[in-house]
Amino acid sequence: VVPVAGWDQPLRLSADRAGRRCELLRLLRHLKRLPNAQRLQVMDDLRRKIGAGEFGVASPESRPLNWDQVREMSHGGIEIGSHTVSHPILSNLSDAELERELVDSKTEIEQQTGKRVEVISYPVGGNGAFDERVQRATEQAGYRLGCSYLAGTNRLSNLKTFALKRLHVERYTTPSYFSAMLNLPEVFD
Repeated sequence: VVPVAGWDQPLRLSADRAGRRCELLRLLRHLKRLPNAQRLQVMDDLRRKIGAGEFGVASPESRPLNWDQVREMSHGGIEIGSHTVSHPILSNLSDAELERELVDSKTEIEQQTGKRVEVISYPVGGNGAFDERVQRATEQAGYRLGCSYLAGTNRLSNLKTFALKRLHVERYTTPSYFSAMLNLPEVFD
């Protein structure tokens, strides 16, 4: 049991995977409602309480890519886009915080890969996670496209370049389902 600052219920990390996943989803819902500075503070506090480094508790297959891996992928022809610096709900940020998240992420990736970053995938990306202010700031930061996490396809006749929809590919998406999505995207709209 780990107390969480500003939350009336402690985090209960059980031994079984399903129990931990359920508890972490509950925590995630709580964190998404917090102002960004408070969210980051709670996360740092939790890292200290459970005795882990920044990514110390993640299994090897769940860790983020390191810069060597990012550069290798980029040089191999994979486009690397932005996802911000600290993964906040962008619509909850002040104008200064929003600009910092958009610009610093873009700048760092460009410096690391030597390639221009033109696309961002908004953290969380659902309704309420980004709004018209976020879309304007994204364009002003030099991006060409902004991807939401809203499911669907994008019609050229009504293209919203800073609110693009996409088809979800999750850990449970089977190869046959993925193939169907690629071949008949409008069915999954």
